[in-house]
Amino acid sequence: MIFCFISGTSGSGKTYLAKKLGKKIKSSIIFHTDDYYKDDMFTKFASLVNNSYYDNINSIHISKLYNDISKVKEGVSNINTNKYNFKTKISERITVNINKISDRSLIIVEGIFAFNMARLLKHNNIINILISERKEICYKRRLERDMKFRKRDKIEVTRRFEKGWYLFQRNLLEIEKNIEIYKLIHPSISELEKLVLKFIKT
Repeated sequence: MIFCFISGTSGSGKTYLAKKLGKKIKSSIIFHTDDYYKDDMFTKFASLVNNSYYDNINSIHISKLYNDISKVKEGVSNINTNKYNFKTKISERITVNINKISDRSLIIVEGIFAFNMARLLKHNNIINILISERKEICYKRRLERDMKFRKRDKIEVTRRFEKGWYLFQRNLLEIEKNIEIYKLIHPSISELEKLVLKFIKT
């Protein structure tokens, strides 16, 4: 079983590439760290007071994500995973059938907190991939997404993006001290697939 952790700043393309990779490689399952945002009253209040709260590791159900990934490691055929609704800010538990998961399967974990999970998971076959993109491109993608789907104005999106960019880079400096990371700059899906397949074959 191979674990592939894909991370990058908001708007870097990590989610898009992770989904494409999942379709390219058979017998794979994807965990999105965004689906594990907490939805309790404290988190909702904290996000109103601090608009960069969701860029903080405390906003994620790390233990729940860890337990769900551990179920895959244990070979459980049906697991419960989280699905977060960004409009209602409410998460629900859904059942996923993973009967086809085997020792050669690819388990993809993507999101800004993916590397934090990589540090916690004790497994021999782990590859950590950083998706790097120019800041102005990331900002443009984030602006289009948030204005269209999350109904935020340009001022709010800009404020959130700048703070999130800073927090991700700061977190990355600490993470890099503990785990090995492959950095891909503006990668295509074929480049990502090639790196992962090379790792799987070794």
